[in-house]
Amino acid sequence: FNSKDMDWIDYKTYFNKIAEKSRWSDNTKCVKMLGAIDNSLIGSTNELPQNFTFHDLILKLDHITGSEFARQESQHQLNLMKRHSGESIVQYAERCRKTVNRAFPYYIDRARDEQALWAFVQGLNNDNNFKVSVRAMQFRTLNEAVSYASNLDHVLKEEKSQLGRNYQGKHMARVVVECSDDECDEEDLDLEMIRK
Repeated sequence: FNSKDMDWIDYKTYFNKIAEKSRWSDNTKCVKMLGAIDNSLIGSTNELPQNFTFHDLILKLDHITGSEFARQESQHQLNLMKRHSGESIVQYAERCRKTVNRAFPYYIDRARDEQALWAFVQGLNNDNNFKVSVRAMQFRTLNEAVSYASNLDHVLKEEKSQLGRNYQGKHMARVVVECSDDECDEEDLDLEMIRK
């Protein structure tokens, strides 16, 4: 890692995934990280305490790369996360995941998933008690919540569409009935009135 070819937070997330899957100890993570970073960054780690931990190393590298501010900004964004108008459930969930990865790059996958799930549910709109319905299911993973929310979103859109079609059908029938009561011929029907 040299901080020019790759974003530090992305690299740190990638590194932590490998470390978690490989079950590296903190010592092994320190050795691997020090071996992976560019010499220009290693020189800056001289300020670390003599018996530094992996956490100390990461904090120092965060400071050197300026990513501590980015991490804090991502945590702030996470607290304000809302689903955008027109954004699909899947797109919104992916945005939650990316923000969590930036906010908590050194968390284990399960903890990041729990944070993304929390942000996902918090940011859902509550039209037709949508958020309440998703929250009530008490999902354990973001994928479970996304699957349920996508299905619920589809059903609600279909119901709304059906209501619109029913309203139009009733309006057209009323116009035709009114016209029939006035003894109009079909030729005399105002098509503009029927379309409204």
